[in-house]
Amino acid sequence: MTLTEEEAERRYKEGVRALEEKYGSVFRAPSEEVRENSERLRAFYVIQKYGGSINRQVLSQYMIPPSIAEAVLAECGGDGVTTVEPKVSRADQYKAFEQWASEHDSEQYTTEQLVEVSGFSYQTTLKFIDGSPFFRKVKKGLYECRNDRLRREQA
Repeated sequence: MTLTEEEAERRYKEGVRALEEKYGSVFRAPSEEVRENSERLRAFYVIQKYGGSINRQVLSQYMIPPSIAEAVLAECGGDGVTTVEPKVSRADQYKAFEQWASEHDSEQYTTEQLVEVSGFSYQTTLKFIDGSPFFRKVKKGLYECRNDRLRREQA
């Protein structure tokens, strides 16, 4: 389920009604419980902003207290809220690209194909393959993957 603004407001108003029923008026409720209800509303808005891709880490970046984050995620978790995958480091991306190149020894690829495989921008890919022993320039725009370790083992 995608959490809409109306749904977030409805859940907040339910919290206000619960406080009114419990204390007779929201103004008689302890400030901690009122603040907790407001923090729940903020958490719902954060979930709405991220369109359902949310986890505790994102909520903590918005200074949502952990207890409220847990409660809100438990409430929305069954409704399609997913976790955000951790970002892959640039070094790991380079290692994966080198691994791919070593697996495709002696195969030739255009720069555009290498950009697609690497996931980097055009300029970053060019800079990487120009300085990498895993690639040999055949001609402008065409590169050959090289795995020198494999070649030494075969010789």
